Amino acid sequence: MSLLLIFSAAIFILPCLSEGLQFSYSSFDQNDRNLNFSANSNVDFQSLQITRNSGSADVSNTSGQITYTQPLQLWSGERNFSASFNTTFLMNTSPIMGGGTNATGGGMVFMLSSSPAVYTLPNSFGQWLGLFNGGTSQQDAQRVGIEFDTFKDSFDPDNNHVGIDVDGSVHSIATASLSPTVSLTTPDLSNAQGINTSVWIEYNGNLHILSVYLANQGSDILTRPSKPAITQNIDLRKYLPEVVYVGFSASLGTILEAHCIIRWIFNSTDPPSHGTSFTGLIVGLTVGGLAIAVLAATLVCIWIRTKNRKQGLLLGDLSDLQYGPRKFAYRDLKKATNGFADDCRLGQGGFGAVYKGELLSSNGIVTQVAVKCLSQKSKQGEREFKAEVMSMGRMKHRNLVQLLGWSYDGNRLMLVYQYMPNGSLDQWLKLGQEGVDVMGWERRYNVMKGVAAGLLYLHEEWEMVVIHRDLKPSNVMLDSEFNARIGDFGLARFIDIEEDVAQTATIAGTPGYIAPECIEQGMVSKETDIYSLGAIAVELATGRRISTSFLHSLSRLFEEGTIQSAADPRLPNFDAAQLEILLRLGLACCHPNPLERPTIRQVVHALSLAEEAPSPSPVFSMSYFSGSDKPSDICIIENSSSSILSIEMKDGR
Repeated sequence: MSLLLIFSAAIFILPCLSEGLQFSYSSFDQNDRNLNFSANSNVDFQSLQITRNSGSADVSNTSGQITYTQPLQLWSGERNFSASFNTTFLMNTSPIMGGGTNATGGGMVFMLSSSPAVYTLPNSFGQWLGLFNGGTSQQDAQRVGIEFDTFKDSFDPDNNHVGIDVDGSVHSIATASLSPTVSLTTPDLSNAQGINTSVWIEYNGNLHILSVYLANQGSDILTRPSKPAITQNIDLRKYLPEVVYVGFSASLGTILEAHCIIRWIFNSTDPPSHGTSFTGLIVGLTVGGLAIAVLAATLVCIWIRTKNRKQGLLLGDLSDLQYGPRKFAYRDLKKATNGFADDCRLGQGGFGAVYKGELLSSNGIVTQVAVKCLSQKSKQGEREFKAEVMSMGRMKHRNLVQLLGWSYDGNRLMLVYQYMPNGSLDQWLKLGQEGVDVMGWERRYNVMKGVAAGLLYLHEEWEMVVIHRDLKPSNVMLDSEFNARIGDFGLARFIDIEEDVAQTATIAGTPGYIAPECIEQGMVSKETDIYSLGAIAVELATGRRISTSFLHSLSRLFEEGTIQSAADPRLPNFDAAQLEILLRLGLACCHPNPLERPTIRQVVHALSLAEEAPSPSPVFSMSYFSGSDKPSDICIIENSSSSILSIEMKDGR
C-alpha cells in the first residue's frame, strides 16, 4: 500500500513538469510534417539530403537547411533554467559524379537557430555553409553551428575538420582537425557510397560545456569514442534566444558533394513549468524518482526471472542499437492488422504468418506495412528474428526490402517491413501452371537485374559480406512498380571482407536453390548465393523449376543452336538476346564447381550487355555433362561486334 501511495503522489507531481524535445529517426519521409525544408533540400532514398544531389538542375553555388518543426526550450531567464541536450546522427558526404573535379568541397553543419529552415538564404553558399548570409552583417536569424568542413578556406586548418561557428561568422571560435582518425569524405569519385560518419554532440546546460565526438563506424552507430574531437566552454544563452530550432545546413560551391543524414536522434532535459517552485521540483523529482526506482526494480526482477525461464533470445543486442529499426508496441501492430485478421493475411512463410497492416503516425500519415509473426513452433525462430533485425536494420539499398521495425512481447516475435503491393516473384511466375496469366518478359528481365544489383550490394558494397543463403522467387518481393527487392534475411550469414568461405553445421535454404557444396561439405560462400541466383535466372527464362536434368537439357540446346525453344511457352513474346543471356548466366551460375561460377559483378555486367556495347574480353566459362561421362564446355564470351554474348561448345577432350 505504501508503494502505491508513493507512486500515486509521483503521478500528481510529475505532470507539473513541461517536456523537453525528444525524437528519433531511423529513416525519413518527404511528407513528414515534423520537418521543414529549404528550397534546395529534400528526402532521397529515405535520407535527408541537405543539398540536392539529383535531378537535372545545376546545384553549384547553392545551400540548404532542414529543421525539426517543434522548437526546443534552450533556456529560460524567468525560471533560471538552461537545458542540456545530446544528439546523435549518422551523416554521409560523398563526391557527386560530374562535379568536374575530384577535390572535396562544401561541408555540413548541425545548427541551433532562432527560426525554422529558411526557404532561401541569400549568399549562404560556399564557405558560408548554408548557415549565415555572407552578404550582410545583419543576419536574418541567430544561429550557432557545429560545422563539419570538407573544404579548406584560407582561415581553416584543413579540409577535414570540425568547428564551432557563432555571431554570423564562419571563422570558428574553436576548430579541431580530424585527420587521420576520422575522414568526413573522400576525393575518390569512384566511391559513389561516400563515407559514413557517426556524430555525437553533447551540451551540459549547467556547466556550459559543448563536446563533439566523431567516428567512422560504417552504416550504424555502435560505440561513442571515449575522447571528444573538440570540447568548448560556451554559454549558448549569449548567442541564442530562449526558444530555438534544431537541424542541419550545408552548402556547395563549384565543387559538388552530397550531404546526407541517414539517421538522427535528439534528446533534451525537461524545463520546469511556470507553476512549479524550485522546492516543489526537488520534491517531485525525489519522490517520483524513488517510486519509479522501486517499481522498476521490482518489475525488472520479475521480468528477468520469467525471461530466463521462457526465452533464450538475447534482445539486449537489439535494445542497445541507437540507430536502426524502431521497436513497435504489440498493441499497435495488433490494431494495424485488425487483430491479425484472416483477411489481412498475406501468406505463410517458413517461420510464421505475414499480415498486411496500416500504421497511423502522429502527424496523420498512413503507412502500409507487412508484419511477419514468427511462429512459436519454429526452433530457429529466435535466431532468425535476431539475424534479420541486426542485418536488414543496418542495410539500405533500393533492391532490398526495408525493415522498418520489430516487436517483442512475451513469446511473440514480429518484424515490420515496407509493404510490397505486388507480392513475391513466385506469385507472378506460377511455375508449372498452364493457361494462366504470367509476368511479361520485360518485367522478368528487369527483375533479374534488380536481384543481381541487390546481391552485388550484399556481396561487395556493404561493410561486410552478407550471404543470404535462401535466395529464391518467394523471397524476391515486388514493389508498386515491379522493382525487385530481396527479402527474408533470417538465414543470412556475415563474413569479413577478407574471408571467402564460412562453415556451417546446418544445411539451410530451400531444395533446388541450395548449392551442391553446401549440402555435401557445409560450405557457405558468395558462390552459394550465385548458384541460387542462377536458378532464378533459369526459372525466369523458362517458367520451369530447376533440376540437374533440366540444366543438362539446356546445355544440349545450346549445342544444337535451339536454345530459344526453352523460352517459357506462356510468354506472348520475348527478347531473344536477353533470353540467351539469362540462360547462359543461369548455367554458369549453377556450375557444380563453385570456383567456375561468375562473380556477382560479372553477372551484373553481363546483364547490361543487351543495352550497351560490351568489351571483347571473356566473361567466364563453364562445363556441363551433355553425355553420360563426357563434359562439354560452354564458353561465354563477350563479342565486340554484337550486343549479345556468343557461345562456343567444346568436346571436353
